Amino acid sequence: MMIRPSALAIAASLLALSACGPDDADAPVEVRGELAFEADGLDTDVFAVVELADASDPEAPQAGFARIEIAGADSPVAFSFQADPAQIDPDASYAVTAAAFSGSEPVLLSDPVPVDVSQRPIEAGTVALAPLIIEDGLEGGGQEGPADAVYQCGDIPVIVEFDGQGGATLYHAEDEFALRRTEESGARYALEDDPSTFLEDRGGEAVIEVGGESLGQCLRFF
Repeated sequence: MMIRPSALAIAASLLALSACGPDDADAPVEVRGELAFEADGLDTDVFAVVELADASDPEAPQAGFARIEIAGADSPVAFSFQADPAQIDPDASYAVTAAAFSGSEPVLLSDPVPVDVSQRPIEAGTVALAPLIIEDGLEGGGQEGPADAVYQCGDIPVIVEFDGQGGATLYHAEDEFALRRTEESGARYALEDDPSTFLEDRGGEAVIEVGGESLGQCLRFF
């Protein structure tokens, strides 16, 4: 599948809104809008992830995100989440983007919707989700297992490339790891000589550890 790079880093922590005064520059910023989609034919486990990120810099930290349950819902579905002002560069161009997943597979994707981050709250308006189109030849016909994936773990994007033969290459920071699918689970991949480095996909989220150190919450976007 085509991996569309974007700023998908999860904000490390968000301050509680109730703990901040209305004029506090460090107070979380509300981002709101609505998701529009064609509800007919969606699986019962479908959910969406919406994010605010710097549209001009794929390496910039994500400012905020939310998981939105859309299974069985009528379109549009309103969303609202908190963004970390410390992760917002007032001189950069920001956009809200959404993707919907069925299990661990992306099925819908939006175009980036530019927003004015000087607004309070930040208004995204309508974010339209459309079927994800895989260009011929990009997914490798007959490939077994999931397509290539992008996860966000803390502030760092993690890219995983699956070879369709039970192997996967995990790219984390400056390192890469050649993993193999384990016998006990088709969704778990680990280093053969160091099983403390592994990936376990849990449908939209993943557990990823490197040398026994957890990368924290890892959210799959593509």
